[in-house]
Amino acid sequence: MAICKKIRRTNEVVCTGDLNRLVTIQVRELKPPTGNSVDYGEEFVTAKDVWAMIETVGNETFFAGTNTVRIVTHLFYIRYISNVEITSENWIKYDGNYFDIIDVENLDYNDRFLKIRANRRGQEAIPVNWA
Repeated sequence: MAICKKIRRTNEVVCTGDLNRLVTIQVRELKPPTGNSVDYGEEFVTAKDVWAMIETVGNETFFAGTNTVRIVTHLFYIRYISNVEITSENWIKYDGNYFDIIDVENLDYNDRFLKIRANRRGQEAIPVNWA
């Protein structure tokens, strides 16, 4: 039996069958300096691969491959994950792009679906999109 959650604002329904895009929830970790360097490095570490429904909701303003405006451009709906806390400190990687999570909402606080508002930064190959 499909589990569905009505989204009141749009009068739409999210069902488990709608979660048809595999996205990666990531954590950005700082790496301490090595050798004579004083610069910290950073890397993205996969926290969890999850299935999501993706909705495009905002405009993007790109300059040299990087979104220069920090507004919500995409909504991600995923199943609630009890053992992984998703916050604005996390990132989403999907289709070669990084998405900066702006906020996360537990729909109706019933621990079934999360609504993630995110800003598409740009392609993962461009280091400025990691910031």
